[in-house]
Amino acid sequence: MSPSFRNVYDDIAKDVVVFRELFDALPQPCWSARLDGHVDFYNSSWYQYTGTTFDQMKGWGWEIVHDPQLLPLIKQKLNHAIKSEEPFEMEFPLKRFDGVYETFVTQVKPLRNAEGEIVRWVGIANNVQDIRQTRFDLSHQERKFATMANALPNIVWSTDANLNADFFNDRWYQYTGLTEAESLGQGWRQSFSAEMLKKMDEDWGKAIAEGSSYEAEQLVRSADGEYRWFLTRGYPFKDKDGRIISWFGTTTDIHEQKRAAELLEKQVAERTAQLVKEKDNAVAASMSKSAFIATVSHEIRSPLAGIIGLLQCLTDIAQDPEELELATDSLGAANGLLAILNNLLDESKLEAGKIKLEDRPFNLAQVVHDTVVLTRPLAEANKIDLTTNIDSDLQTVIGDELRVRQIFINLVSNAIKFTKDGAVEIVGMVVSKDDQQINARFEIRDTGIGIDNLKAKTLFEPYHQIDQSISRQYGGTGLGLSICKSLVTLMGGQIGFTSQLGTGSVFWFELPFNFPFTWGS
Repeated sequence: MSPSFRNVYDDIAKDVVVFRELFDALPQPCWSARLDGHVDFYNSSWYQYTGTTFDQMKGWGWEIVHDPQLLPLIKQKLNHAIKSEEPFEMEFPLKRFDGVYETFVTQVKPLRNAEGEIVRWVGIANNVQDIRQTRFDLSHQERKFATMANALPNIVWSTDANLNADFFNDRWYQYTGLTEAESLGQGWRQSFSAEMLKKMDEDWGKAIAEGSSYEAEQLVRSADGEYRWFLTRGYPFKDKDGRIISWFGTTTDIHEQKRAAELLEKQVAERTAQLVKEKDNAVAASMSKSAFIATVSHEIRSPLAGIIGLLQCLTDIAQDPEELELATDSLGAANGLLAILNNLLDESKLEAGKIKLEDRPFNLAQVVHDTVVLTRPLAEANKIDLTTNIDSDLQTVIGDELRVRQIFINLVSNAIKFTKDGAVEIVGMVVSKDDQQINARFEIRDTGIGIDNLKAKTLFEPYHQIDQSISRQYGGTGLGLSICKSLVTLMGGQIGFTSQLGTGSVFWFELPFNFPFTWGS
């Protein structure tokens, strides 16, 4: 061998070694072949992936790691490349050392010398199994999402950060009559009026600027040109830096609900106006009634006062026992009629809100004492033991003495009226007190006929008695307890009762009073 030829041979050999070393360092499975396609070199990555040896792979041994069904097509493309001296690229599976096939994209290219002649063929296989699986998974998720979205009765959509639509479900196309090409990008805007778009652009601008969700009611035009109300909700997707990269949302038909709400609002407004009118009429009627009762009471009370005065004179001068009895009974009936007139007048004033409290110092214990003095004759007539038990702290307070006295007389008179051969006790106690105020509780306890709790729900309502037999047997108008409740409420207190049929009752009321001086000073 001549020296010059040996030098050329050595250079080529050296180049082959360098080439193979470079190829062997690549992470992808690689090979090189002679001009006829006979493979005479594989890098380490090839053997690691396939689990084969050079003796198994040399020549055309590489066929054993290819899918038999695709092998004819692969050989056809390789032979065509060799004949045409053109590179080719193809995606096909290669069998791994454990028998599992993974997808590779193999690029086959010719190596040329300085004269442009092909000296070898090389192949590099890039594993795209993960990429292909990712693409498959994404495609599967997209199909799954589209299937779910199309199953919903709502319109479902998605856009990029600038509201360029990239998806609508079938409901959008069915309602608007637009095609996909007409709807995507900014095409969806043609389903809204110019006025509506102006409002939407303002609302969307605010949501985008704040990075917040979007919600608004919108009129959307249908395929037949009709506008219906929809509720649109949009939710932003953001990257790790908080920038919006896309929007996802729903648009729900609320037309019928909105129309129903508008109708209900109209009905409520009409009903409210009707109630206001009825209230005004009721107030006017109540004022008329109050004026009538006040006029009648005045017209009756004036002559009645004269009658009572004359009857009082008759009782004073009557000498015959029978005349005295008649005069006394007549005087009692006249006083009873006067009490009824007073109750009617008080109830009328309370309903009209015309009673004003007059706060001044008075002694609670004295009011209780005066009540006993006034009602004792009736108690003795009914053979009732009338007693008191008043806390010593219940002395001088600030309040409306006249109305407190009226409450006591009403409750004690009722207790005596409905008790025969028994006892009535007035009990007063302190609920709480401080330097400025005292809360007092009074109980009128009797051993009378008692009240059926099932019939007592309306006991404090005006003109109401438990049953007609009570009115016939004991008399009264049914206004006393109503007046008591109104007065107690007016004074900021509470009133109630407990009772057991056939055993007796306890009527109680609590009232707050101010002190006319600092306690203990």
